[in-house]
Amino acid sequence: KCPHCISSAKFIAEVSRSAKRVGVEMVGFTPETNRADVSKFMADNGMDFPVVSVPDRKSLGILQFRMSPTLMVLSPDGQIEHIHVGKITSDKEAVGVVVASERKEARQAKL
Repeated sequence: KCPHCISSAKFIAEVSRSAKRVGVEMVGFTPETNRADVSKFMADNGMDFPVVSVPDRKSLGILQFRMSPTLMVLSPDGQIEHIHVGKITSDKEAVGVVVASERKEARQAKL
């Protein structure tokens, strides 16, 4: 139903695959409450990562969700590595999400 999510779907799927290759997990958040619709959208677009339905605006705000899509990349220990807000319209933007999270994890490993 979200036009930005639909136009970003193939790039979001690539972000997810790239993130997994470097040990970073992606989690999706949606205001959509119909789990069947969410599951179908994920399957139709080759996305394989957990998606949490958060229908109330206050909770979405706490999660730093400002618009769809919002991508939150998590490290293996559950730390937020990177947040991308808005549609992704190119492979370059998709790769940028993963690269940003990899750089942050590399900086933290040096500490």
